[in-house]
Order: sequence, then structure tokens, then C-alpha cells
Amino acid sequence: MIDTIIYTPSKKIFEGKIKEMYIPTPNGEVGIFPNYEPFIYSIALGELSFVDEKGEKHILAVSEGLLRVFFNKMYLSIVSGIYPHEIDIDKIEKEQKDIEEYLKKEQSKHETSRMRSRLSVIKLHIATHNKHNQNYKKRNSKMM
Repeated sequence: MIDTIIYTPSKKIFEGKIKEMYIPTPNGEVGIFPNYEPFIYSIALGELSFVDEKGEKHILAVSEGLLRVFFNKMYLSIVSGIYPHEIDIDKIEKEQKDIEEYLKKEQSKHETSRMRSRLSVIKLHIATHNKHNQNYKKRNSKMM
């Protein structure tokens, strides 16, 4: 097992032991397992998945960050991360439309770049929600 902490500047997302983790990096997906050699990875925008000590699989839509692995301890510092069931699809789709309308107008390069970056995160959230939310609902309805 790997002692793991996943956090953003505003909150701790997960703390516990995991069996395995798959992270999106700029060079593709990387799998992390117990007794992994010490390393630092850059995390890219994408889906991160891990299996906790109970064998449950978790998915997070994550933005950029940094992963440090050493001696069966792992720290993930990410700009943002959200579980599929936490995504408010109506709100995020509205924000997507607002940003797309905003980008049709002529804006400063800095503001356009910032908005395109946010749009990338929004599209990831929508894709993650659509891909995984049905599985989450099915799994939790069995537990009740």
C-alpha cells in the first residue's frame, strides 16, 4: 500500500492508502504501484484514477500539478480536482456556453489564453461527468 495525500490549494481531496494509481502526464499515462522508485512527475490535465485499500476505484478530473513519490508515500499537489459525481453538469455547461460566446468577441491575448485554459478544464469536467457518473450512480444504488 502507498500512503497518499491528494490536495489542492483550497482543500484535501483524499488521504489514505492506495493499491495503485494512474496519472495523466504530459508524456502519457503513468502507473504508480507500491515500492515505486522515488520520482517526481508533472501532472497534466486529464483523468486520474486510483484503487483504495478496500479495492474501490476512484476517478478524478484533474488539472495540472505535481506528484512526488518516495518510500511508499505519495503527495499530489494539483490546481484542481473533482470527482465525477461532484460535477454540476448544468452549471458547467452554462459556463462553457458563456466562455465560447466570450471568445467570439475580440479580446486581449492574455484574457483569451486564460479563457481557453478554463474552457479546456470545463470540457474535461463534462467528459468525465458523462463517462463516469452513470457508473457512480449504479455502484452507490447497490450499496443502499
